[in-house]
Amino acid sequence: MARYIKPLLDIDEFKLWLRLSDVYPSGLEWAINDAWRLKGQQAGRRTGKKKYWEVTLCNEAFACHRVVYLLRTGVDPGNFDVVHSQGNEDKDNRKDLFLISDPDNIPAEVSQGNMRIRVGGFRAKKKREWQNTCL
Repeated sequence: MARYIKPLLDIDEFKLWLRLSDVYPSGLEWAINDAWRLKGQQAGRRTGKKKYWEVTLCNEAFACHRVVYLLRTGVDPGNFDVVHSQGNEDKDNRKDLFLISDPDNIPAEVSQGNMRIRVGGFRAKKKREWQNTCL
């Protein structure tokens, strides 16, 4: 099993705010207009270390590649890793993403550079009191 990963919202909640995009490298675009976002604009931004894309909903940041995987397949990755295909150093979420549920059985399309030794234990899950009031 992978390191502790923040649980995702329900797929229907993501679909209210986001949709898949073939235009933007984050793989996501906004599905709504409001004071901060325009429908069709890129959703997500690079993290501070520029390692991957993240999107913020209701003051909570989510990794875009995990959200894209959820919206594409309808399967919540849970505590497993979602990794980019080999040769995708830019972490472009429009390209193939793979779920690594068994670290001993990694697909050939996944670069070994994506797999790192996971150090540390699980953190306590944060309560989401905002979840019902956010939407």
